[in-house]
Parts: sequence; structure tokens; C-alpha cells
Amino acid sequence: MADAARTAIVTGAGSGIGQAVSHCLKDRGYTVITIDKVASEHTDFVADLTRTEDIERVSAALPEWDVLVHSAGVGTDAPPVLILGLNVVVPRILTQAIAGRAKHGAAVLGIASVAAQLSEFDEAIVSYACGLELQDVAAFADEHALTSPLAYRLSKEALLFWMRSEAASDAPYRVNCVSPGPVATPMWDRVQTTAPDATAMLKDTLAEIPTAAQIAPAIVELCSPNFFWVNGGNLPLDGGLGARLALKKKTELDVET
Repeated sequence: MADAARTAIVTGAGSGIGQAVSHCLKDRGYTVITIDKVASEHTDFVADLTRTEDIERVSAALPEWDVLVHSAGVGTDAPPVLILGLNVVVPRILTQAIAGRAKHGAAVLGIASVAAQLSEFDEAIVSYACGLELQDVAAFADEHALTSPLAYRLSKEALLFWMRSEAASDAPYRVNCVSPGPVATPMWDRVQTTAPDATAMLKDTLAEIPTAAQIAPAIVELCSPNFFWVNGGNLPLDGGLGARLALKKKTELDVET
């Protein structure tokens, strides 16, 4: 119960990684404030964070905090506008809204993805995506003809870009990301239906697909005071999938040159 005096805020806490992280934080003694779009007995704030008025309502009511975990997100089965809005714009806006209540040594953590390695957008586009406002996402998605898979990869690459930018700033908190591969969550179940060939390849590549409860301890530990000096980092939680993708890309480049 060493963390009994610490307060954590978790978005997307109703299921999947967010729910597992919330349980793990509570087991460590944190006071956990949960936010989710779906009401349940475990949800403190019911909110659609892609609505500006909901972000304003929730952020105004949140207390001082030690940990902020941005777990609310959607996958390639969602429309591009929702993917960009929820996966990258919302974390930036919500963090900025409650930055003044961050306690000394506070930690912000984003859930990126190994899929960011597959993104091939110019850095200028990635940087611009980081600074979008919610009302501008639809026009941006149309301008760049984003499909859902492209929007998902871009959203995760942009989240990593935002994290590094915050870490290099004078923000009153440290910011890190984790990059999971496939995780056995409701999102993974949906993607197996919408993209069966891609998910079958991933299942063949990995020895097993972890549960959210199996990766949650690493997320919680990265947010703990034990990792006070880790800022701007990205922890792979992908069973080596990211290393394989990086090696494959390097091999292809070597062949081309």
C-alpha cells in the first residue's frame, strides 16, 4: 500500500487495458478516478471525450493528480475521424486542461501501438496532426484521404510525437508511452472480425496474445516514482513484434540500396 496517498486518473477505464490498469492501480493503493463513455458501477465520470463540452465538464471536476493514463481509444474498425480525435487529440487536450493540478513528480502515460512503426507519413503531417482541434479533424482526414488503417497508424505515431514534444518542454509532469502489440481485449475481438487476414498473421507471428491484465503492471510501474527519471520514453509491450518489424524494414532498405 505504498501508493495509498497517490491519485490516478484513467480514461477508457470501462474495459480492456484501461480497466486492467485501473484494477492494478487500486491494488497498489492508489485512489483511482475512472472515465468512460459507458456507464457502470466502476465509472466515476461518464463522458464522450470527443465532445468539447464533456472534456470541459470532467476536467473542471478532477482533483490534483499523480498519474494520468490515456487508455480511451479505438482501433481500425472505427471511422478515421473518431480514430484521430480520440487517440491523439483528446490526450493532448485533456492533459492541458488539468496540467495545473499535476502534483510534483506526476506522470502522464499514453497507449501507443507497435502499428506506429508502419506509418509512413511525413513528420510535418504527424506534427500537424498533434495540434489539431476536435472540430478540425474531419477536414484533416478528408484532405489526406485517410482510411481507418492509415488513420490508426498516424494516430499512434502522432501520439508518440506529442509525448516526445511534451517531455522536451517545461511541462509539470513527465510523459511516456507504451506500445503494445495485439492484446486480448474487446478491441482485438472486433478487429479479428473486420481484418481476419491481418490478425491471423499476427497470431502466427507471436507465441501468444497477452491479456490486458498481463501488461497492466508494466504500465503502472512506468508511472510510479521508481521511474521518476524516465521521461519521453516508449516501452514496447509487444512480445518482440516491433523488433521484427524494424528488422524487416531495415532488410528491405538494405536490399533497395
